[in-house]
Amino acid sequence: MPSLKVFRRSLPFLVIGSLAGIAVATIPNWVYHVLAATLQEPSPQVLSITVAPKKGATTTNLAANATQTPVPIPADLVVVSDTPNPTSAPAVSQPHSTSAPKTSSAGSATKSVTTSTPTPTPAPTTTPTPMPTPSIQGQMLFADASIIQTPSPVTTAWTQLSANPQALWLGNWQADSASVARNYLVRSAATKALGVLVLYNIPQRDCGSYSAGGSNSPQAYQNWVTAVANSVQGTPAVVIVEPDALAQISCLSADDLATRYHLLNYAVTAFHNADSFVYLDGGNSSWVDPSVMAGRLRQSGIATANGFSLNVSNFRLTGDEVAYGTIISALTDNKHFVIDTSRNGNGPTADNQWCNPSGRKVGTLPTTSTGLAIVDAYLWVKHPGESDGTCNGGPTAGAWWNDYATSLLGQSSSS
Repeated sequence: MPSLKVFRRSLPFLVIGSLAGIAVATIPNWVYHVLAATLQEPSPQVLSITVAPKKGATTTNLAANATQTPVPIPADLVVVSDTPNPTSAPAVSQPHSTSAPKTSSAGSATKSVTTSTPTPTPAPTTTPTPMPTPSIQGQMLFADASIIQTPSPVTTAWTQLSANPQALWLGNWQADSASVARNYLVRSAATKALGVLVLYNIPQRDCGSYSAGGSNSPQAYQNWVTAVANSVQGTPAVVIVEPDALAQISCLSADDLATRYHLLNYAVTAFHNADSFVYLDGGNSSWVDPSVMAGRLRQSGIATANGFSLNVSNFRLTGDEVAYGTIISALTDNKHFVIDTSRNGNGPTADNQWCNPSGRKVGTLPTTSTGLAIVDAYLWVKHPGESDGTCNGGPTAGAWWNDYATSLLGQSSSS
């Protein structure tokens, strides 16, 4: 009889190995007890593994010469034989299934019972609630009379106008714009109000007209922007980026225009990163077609900005600017906008004069509650009472002109 070796974990069966194959037979209970008591081999020699069912799998094999009803093979039995079975193949794990094939001594087809593991139900995914986009709507604006040129003696017009929130303009006329901006915002933060800054230092500013000037080079401008943005980092403020820089480009060569777009992008990004509310200037309703302006805004970084500004230092009626801005907004991914209402109370003159036209009035007082979802604020970006330039009898651009200030309030020039 061929040699027999059995390595047993629970040993409820006898497995007989032979050179021809493997046969399985049931064993009377009394034989099992004898074998259990006598076959004690603490270190059996393993020559080859013929069958190694996976724990938990159910396998049935019918021997060709069996005379009794076969019994199931327990899952924890490891059988060793000195003759390997070349038809046996290692079990291959498949996703979500387990199988343990076994071949009979007569070469009969393998019968396998495969149990499927149910695919785990994925945990439900929840869409995070988007955080609301920060907005200036409903916030209090900062009024600081110290940023308005003070006439001597102080006049009634100046007192009345300077009591309203107005913007602080920054440019190359200041020795240290960064410090000026920082000190202003320290004061605004102390009152829990929102300051408004205007960047007005782009190279070739105003195309050489009354407000000509700006930084001497693109690099100088970037350095200036960086310094100011760093100085206001973390302190909420509205930043109007370069009035007229997109509306007034006729004087620029193709290379200079590309540079301007680059610099505006740079400024928008710098102040966006400084946590400011950034509005890129978009001219006014009488200047550039809205679809053209929308294209210029897109090239200048409007996607990064909070929105755009309209009517800065001009006289267009608020309703006209709302209509114009609504068209631009639809072309710029629904960006919001702010409107300068400092001098549009009577609208423009019939011939659309922009430089100190007579007969104008102040407009809606500054507010961030406009009643229009798309309009974030009505601002006094321009200081009413300061000249547009040496036209219509006015002093140099930015200088206080009390007669004009008085007329804007509807008062006589003697006030």
